[in-house]
Amino acid sequence: MKGIVSTLITAFGIMLGGITIMAISVGLLGTTPEALTESDVGERKTDSISQPFSSVSVDVWDTDVEIVPSQDGGVSVSHYDTEKVSYSILVTEGVLEIRGVDLRKWYERIQFFSFKTPTLTVALPKGEYQNLTAKVRSNALTVCEGIVFDRATATVTSGTIRYCADVKQTLIANVSSGKLSVTGISVNEISGTVTSGRLEVDNVTCGQMNLKATSGACDVENITCDRLTLVTTSGGCDVENVTCDYLTLEGTSGSVEAEHIVASEAFSLKHTSGTVALTDVISRGNLLVKNTSGSIRLDRCDGGYISIQTTSGSVRGTVCSEKVFNATSTSGSVRVPSSVPNADLCEIKTSSGSIKISIAEQE
Repeated sequence: MKGIVSTLITAFGIMLGGITIMAISVGLLGTTPEALTESDVGERKTDSISQPFSSVSVDVWDTDVEIVPSQDGGVSVSHYDTEKVSYSILVTEGVLEIRGVDLRKWYERIQFFSFKTPTLTVALPKGEYQNLTAKVRSNALTVCEGIVFDRATATVTSGTIRYCADVKQTLIANVSSGKLSVTGISVNEISGTVTSGRLEVDNVTCGQMNLKATSGACDVENITCDRLTLVTTSGGCDVENVTCDYLTLEGTSGSVEAEHIVASEAFSLKHTSGTVALTDVISRGNLLVKNTSGSIRLDRCDGGYISIQTTSGSVRGTVCSEKVFNATSTSGSVRVPSSVPNADLCEIKTSSGSIKISIAEQE
């Protein structure tokens, strides 16, 4: 009974605090509680652009941004204006510049039960452009297919980046808190970073790919590239269907899964804490896997030279061909096939844990 009373008192306190905050905001804004329940996105306006340009620059607050192919072959910018939020749209030295002008006080940014988000839409004729620089402090940035840039830089502080347009040279995409999704593009070099949130890269053809996820899940699949480097700090990591020359994975904590990988030169995975699972990972050169704390599982994997190391954890699974095996465990059993002279070398070492490896076709 005392527990129920304590819970009711706590709930009442939280409710009272919420009412107090709303009342203060109402007083500062000079409005009514009913008005706060709807987001006033303002009046919809469309500006047509007739001046020539080759690059696009967008810098806005608190609005979704869409960069899309135009339906009529013209250039337009559609946006919502309010008394204190508007946009400066100019063509300067060959650059279409779109800047948010926000005159609100900090407390005027507070919205209660807001389900509407204003959208700024930049419609461009299909074709090729030089540079894209897009910065959105809050909400989503979407760049649609059908437009090609030489170079693109996309930054979102809190929200989502959905990037689907080809880039001839370099794509740099950074999300501080939220989600980064890059899908269906061709690019020479891509650099993607998520500090807190989710990283997704799918169906990308590129020369070099550098990805970093500090905190959150990471999914990379259907990639064709020369070199792929993926660094994660905290969170699960899945890599699937990759064809490359070099693949490097580095992680601190969380599980790592790699499946259907073909590396013509080298595959390297270095992890600190968590399970590592490799399925159908083939390297024509070195296949190097190192884990400090956690088990390592291999299913139908192979390499010109294989090195598997873990400090604390077991190593189990199958390789695709006969090897010269050199397997040691400080504390644990060791079961590997008999070595075949002149075969490729497979070295496996664990300090604490067992080793059990077999050849897939002999299972």
